[in-house]
Amino acid sequence: MRETILKIEKNERLLDALKRDGKEMLPTRCIINKTLTGIGATYCELTSNRDSIIVEPNVPVIEGKVKKHKNQVLGVYAGITGQDIERYLQKHKTRRKIIVTPESFQRMKETLQELGIDIYNEFFLLFDECEKLVQDIDYRETIELPMKDFFLFRNKAMVSATPLIASDPRFEEQGFTMLRIVPNFIYHKKIKLIVTNNILESFLEEAEKSPANICVFCNSIDTFESIFCELPFEMQKQVTTFCSENSMDKLTYIHSKNFKRKASSFIGKLSRINFFTSRFYSAVDIEPSRPPHVIILSDMQGAPQSAIDPATEAIQIVGRFRNGVKSITHISSIKEDLEYYTEGASQLYLEGSLRAIETIRNLYNRAMSEGEKGTYLQALLGISENQYLNEDGTRNEYKIANFYNDQRVKGLYTDANKLLAAYQAVPSFKVDFQPRNYLFSDNDRLARQRAKTRKWRAELLLRQLEKISHLRFTDDPRKKEFYERQTSRLLHTPFDNTLFDCYRLKGADYLRSINFRESEMLRSLKRKSVQQLKKCPAVTHGIHKLLETGKEYTVTEVSTVLTNVYKKNGIPVNKRVSATEIDNYFETSSKRNRKERSILIVNRKQTIYKSCRKIKREA
Repeated sequence: MRETILKIEKNERLLDALKRDGKEMLPTRCIINKTLTGIGATYCELTSNRDSIIVEPNVPVIEGKVKKHKNQVLGVYAGITGQDIERYLQKHKTRRKIIVTPESFQRMKETLQELGIDIYNEFFLLFDECEKLVQDIDYRETIELPMKDFFLFRNKAMVSATPLIASDPRFEEQGFTMLRIVPNFIYHKKIKLIVTNNILESFLEEAEKSPANICVFCNSIDTFESIFCELPFEMQKQVTTFCSENSMDKLTYIHSKNFKRKASSFIGKLSRINFFTSRFYSAVDIEPSRPPHVIILSDMQGAPQSAIDPATEAIQIVGRFRNGVKSITHISSIKEDLEYYTEGASQLYLEGSLRAIETIRNLYNRAMSEGEKGTYLQALLGISENQYLNEDGTRNEYKIANFYNDQRVKGLYTDANKLLAAYQAVPSFKVDFQPRNYLFSDNDRLARQRAKTRKWRAELLLRQLEKISHLRFTDDPRKKEFYERQTSRLLHTPFDNTLFDCYRLKGADYLRSINFRESEMLRSLKRKSVQQLKKCPAVTHGIHKLLETGKEYTVTEVSTVLTNVYKKNGIPVNKRVSATEIDNYFETSSKRNRKERSILIVNRKQTIYKSCRKIKREA
């Protein structure tokens, strides 16, 4: 593809540079490599004197553009009907601007054609953030849907600051050129690259020394949750998670009434710590009141899919902040045994797979009996490499490009030096490399979190406590502080604290000999269980006093009463008390309305227990 270069000066917009080159609008049959984010490529098209259709990869981008260009731009995505499109077109006879997701493109096209509009000749088609075609097609095949029509438009272009172009022969057939925007000034930004065996510890270190807002980006909602559950409670309250509505089901405490987890599918007011999933990487404008600290996470032990490409995704993430950033940090682990293909091996693998598919297809076509045909057809349908083909059996160049790109990025995360070299090769960044290793690793945290039984989790917790036990009686203030910080990271529940206290009193061998039975641990510590504390008169009378028989309360109100009474009487509370525990104190009846389930208090349950004072004295 022939390449032309257009220089851009500092503080210039793309339209300024185009006008100096004699162009009033974006050129047609062109892939625009704008190099810099935020220089107004889509703005250039939205304000141009022609009808335009702009394909944007994600809904938040469209919502942001529509909000900025009130009443002038129509956003088309799920929920926008043909009637909405028709009303917009009736109101706007010229300079019609439609921004659409790939999935809604076909529906929009059919509506326009039903109205007698020749979209291929009347509209300019722009595919924004075109690298997403290659990056996302492996899990989002629908992103390619507009490409069936893209080459039918008389005037069209693609644009991105980080384009990845598939070897689609139609680019060459239609004489496409590459327009590369070259900044005529120094534009790189400093980035701290932390390669570590514990992304949680590195993240906490960075977060604790950053007073400004922190915006954290990661490809994995599971990684965000793994980290969130390890944060101190006060820090958890400072977190907002921005993700798709589908991902919200994975968020811890999202439905809790005592601790309302902050989450949203669109960008609103930022908190001190903000988690962003990949749907916010490209094209979205994030405009906090002050430049934030940006942290990128690649959790290769817990979620290998969280690998970030320094040449594309890292640039796009930083580019979301139109008013600049205070600092950029990429925290990553390394997975030396991550399987991937080198460039040469990728080519051999793919070509071999495609040849095998072609062989089976030929056997299917020559089969003489239904039995043969059926067997060959099952083989064809079962071959995973079919993902690199179109429905008609031709090569899908976008899926093939995705395979090569995916293997390239995976390879970077098998060696810290490879990842460093990849960043050093990107003109957008100047790298400060900081390797960090900790006593505990990501694998230690993940093993504890993923333990399927409480006994196995207790064993893992004990092993980690043993690992730092030599620091318990140190005179070194720094080592003592490290010991206290690590133990606070490890202990999350009353059971954890009981195990820790018993370990310090009786030792590891004793805990293993009793199979980590909580009752034995409590007996050795001469404590009464939490359940016994809940049954003492002060607690019972306190709850009876606050909740009246014959009255109806919401689940939230019941939970709040139980939580406050438990805390007042020194009973450990993990976040909040479930409203179902009210059945220990009353006979109840449940009701449900549209807003929230309610509980009717029927009768008190009368039982005589030891006094709380006696139980506490025994504890």
